[in-house]
Amino acid sequence: MKLFLRFITALFSLFILAAVSFFVALIFMYFYYTKDSIAFENILKSQPTSANRFFSEDGVLIAEEYDVHRIYITDKNVPEYLKLAFISAEDKSFYDHPGFDFKSIIRATSQNIYNYMFVRDNSRLIGASTITQQLIKNLLNDNERTFARKLKEIIYAIKLERSLSKEKILELYLNEIYLGRGAFGVVAASEKYFGKTLNELDIEEMALLAALPKAPSNYDPQENYEAIKERRDWVLDRMAENGVITKLVAQVMQGSKINYIDKDLYNKPNLLDRSIADKVQSNLYFDANAGRNYGLTYFLTINQNATDYISDQINKLEEIQNQGDLRANIRIISLISGRTLVDIQEGQKNTKNYKININERSILRPIYFGGIIGSGIDLNKKLLSTKSDTADTYPSLITVRKLFGSNAAVVDKNLKGNAEVYLLEYLQDKMQGAKVNYSWDEKIELNLDDVLTLYIPILTDGLPLDTYYVDKIDDMNGNQIYLHKDDDKVKLLESELAFKVKSLFCDMGEIEIYKNNKYAEPGNCFYYQKNEDKLFYLKFTGNVAFFAIISGVNLQKEDHLITIMNDIASGSLDLVDNMHLSDFLIPDDINAQQINKKTGSRYNYTENYVWEFF
Repeated sequence: MKLFLRFITALFSLFILAAVSFFVALIFMYFYYTKDSIAFENILKSQPTSANRFFSEDGVLIAEEYDVHRIYITDKNVPEYLKLAFISAEDKSFYDHPGFDFKSIIRATSQNIYNYMFVRDNSRLIGASTITQQLIKNLLNDNERTFARKLKEIIYAIKLERSLSKEKILELYLNEIYLGRGAFGVVAASEKYFGKTLNELDIEEMALLAALPKAPSNYDPQENYEAIKERRDWVLDRMAENGVITKLVAQVMQGSKINYIDKDLYNKPNLLDRSIADKVQSNLYFDANAGRNYGLTYFLTINQNATDYISDQINKLEEIQNQGDLRANIRIISLISGRTLVDIQEGQKNTKNYKININERSILRPIYFGGIIGSGIDLNKKLLSTKSDTADTYPSLITVRKLFGSNAAVVDKNLKGNAEVYLLEYLQDKMQGAKVNYSWDEKIELNLDDVLTLYIPILTDGLPLDTYYVDKIDDMNGNQIYLHKDDDKVKLLESELAFKVKSLFCDMGEIEIYKNNKYAEPGNCFYYQKNEDKLFYLKFTGNVAFFAIISGVNLQKEDHLITIMNDIASGSLDLVDNMHLSDFLIPDDINAQQINKKTGSRYNYTENYVWEFF
């Protein structure tokens, strides 16, 4: 008995000596590491690298870019139960200790001595690291298991507690901690294990995430289901002990199975389409020297719902056409703001892949007619034209509007000359400052961006429009660092001329004019031009336009193809927010009048009339 008491006394004395030695070493190390201010300052400046994320205008995560899969989240956006689950599992005194937990150290030391001396099981040795210490360990990236490293960790934890709030420390920890499956931080882990956002998690799923830090590689539910379930249930018990949930709730949750995503079924968001990525990066949305290369959230103008719909329809068109080399370049643009709602580019990106003639029968025909109208010719004016068919070429009187929609050419040499000069000057002026002298009947190569440059001033009643892809950008703390603002606009064309040319695309039999003749319902406003094996197609409303260049299609089935394109365009325009769709505002210099449908006279119309613009 005496021998046992002596042993206990010696053991207790050894423990007291170890505790005193620990605190003497702690004091010494505190002053030692306090001198090394640079190392600690580097820790304070450490920010976990976060993924760049790209969201569509309709709220779809369409792309991520990262080397380390981490999505930073601020403390205010972390569900309270998730915070309490981690605190219950890792550091129940988190809000009370100064960076280390003395009671936990004593308890862990006693338990470890017992396990080592009596149980002889080193695998059951336990730690006493607080959340702050674990954060320091991760920030130092130091896995060395020495007494000096442990003291250094405690010293830095004390200093960190004096420098940052508890909320900020917990925020950094929940973003820094590795939770398995290549996921750093709770947001990435929630996506990879459950396919959910944090706000969608159940409490037992939060408990599972809180169970992972101890040994994430050993606790994957797909590989070691029973072990992680036991660990999760243990976390639920700790949450009940700490009053986060009741014991009854914990028992009910412990009876639930773990529903997780198979590793192979996790759908990683794609990288941003290269053509869109280039356009996003080509604009300097913020100071390039500000060091904001990571953790940015881009809110794009792209509407993913409409984009997916068009892609599906183009795939069906390819099957209908039985063409394996069908390629589609499609853009939907807001004619008010310039926001790019859809951008689909197949085949070579941004290449001049549309070769056309500069003449009145090419894609440039609307601009050519701008020269005719600009000569003072009304849209209902009948002109002498050469109308061609397969049998013969003969002269005919036809209104400007009907002439535009036909394959006819103007006979009047003066009008033709004016229109040709206007077209060449328009090209010279609008083609992004190109220092090229264009000549009639030469061939030029365009891409869809060039076509937009030529057509947008017509569709916007003469206003310039810089198309863009980003509405705003937030940094990883949720602070807005960029917001798109429209610049003041100087007209590129006279409103009257642009509006009249635009109206040539519309079926005037379907146009309705209202509100003192200042607004016009768009009716069926579309235009197309075929060129060898390529089709240019345009459909628009008052403030949104669908542009497409389709190549590799069978133009022998032209009517059927146009019907399909009309359906695709109409369907996609319906899918963008209805606020994007509106009627035409008729410019102040334009008068809407009724004309005789057959003769074109605005003075002798009957019930058989259509509207025209003067």
